[in-house]
Amino acid sequence: MKTEYTTLVRDFLRQVNYETPPHRYDFTLESRVQAYFATQDFPPKLVERLRPIIKWSTGIALTAYPWVSPSIQRVIAIFTAYLIAIDDLAGEMLNDLKQFTHRLFQARPSENQLLRSLVRFLHEGVCSAYGQFAKDMMLKGTLDFITACYVEVELDGVRALSIPKDAQGFPYYFRLKNGIAEPYALMAFPPDLYPEDTHFTVYLVAIPELTYFFNAVNDIFSFYKESIVGTETGTFVSNLAIVHAVSPLRALEHLCQEAIRAIRRVRSILSVSPRMQQDIEQLFHGYILYHLSQSRYRLTELEIPEAVEARDLMKATFFQGHCDHWEIHTVSSDDPP
Repeated sequence: MKTEYTTLVRDFLRQVNYETPPHRYDFTLESRVQAYFATQDFPPKLVERLRPIIKWSTGIALTAYPWVSPSIQRVIAIFTAYLIAIDDLAGEMLNDLKQFTHRLFQARPSENQLLRSLVRFLHEGVCSAYGQFAKDMMLKGTLDFITACYVEVELDGVRALSIPKDAQGFPYYFRLKNGIAEPYALMAFPPDLYPEDTHFTVYLVAIPELTYFFNAVNDIFSFYKESIVGTETGTFVSNLAIVHAVSPLRALEHLCQEAIRAIRRVRSILSVSPRMQQDIEQLFHGYILYHLSQSRYRLTELEIPEAVEARDLMKATFFQGHCDHWEIHTVSSDDPP
């Protein structure tokens, strides 16, 4: 199975024309994100848990979105840090997550300090950085994600889910909820570069394919950790295998092919705007690099040279002197972003 998986990954990288992107990283971003969270007056235990999360959240902002401004990268990094922290702590704040949306629409602040801080940032950071449609979808996506977080905790416990084969749309439906991919697709088009009044109709039609790309890349590169060396259930690929009555590896093969087609469709859709197409090409390669480099996926145990190169690049740049922070634990089997 390891050999088959390695072949699938190598073939995926070849078919999407993956190349290690040039690394021009703004190393002040991490300190700026740390400075933001230092103003939130979190308890020391939460501050400590945020340290490695901030490192990885700045990593994704810099690798996947290298063309956006430093201020937009800061928004992406802070937003990502909140999501990873919420996912990581979901089991410890279950009731707060379940009450979050209801209290929000009652104009009642959450009793949880992290969630209160998130709401302030969504208003002051995200909503001031993006156009009307993008910020609306980011807010909606955040609510979906928070709801999916508590549902995943409960499904992992007393409310274990049994998926019938006829529920063929369910894996895709729930992946859209817990993957929070749509906000990350829209973050690629900040209004200072692509104003909604002039560019919206160009990139809007690419958002579904970009959303699929974000979730698929996460699922492809986490498969080894989850389903070969691990025995995780409830992941998108395992759910897909159940409803189609195939092995997880065959389901993954299908996912790889669909992801390849999605990338090609995005390239075609955005061909009318060479600058936009070039920027999204950077996103493709940078987002793949980010996942290849994550040690928790254990891809360097396989014969995937690109994973070794990605790991060494990240260690030599983002993680100099921080090897103790190389891994982040998350509760969810389908990790954000």
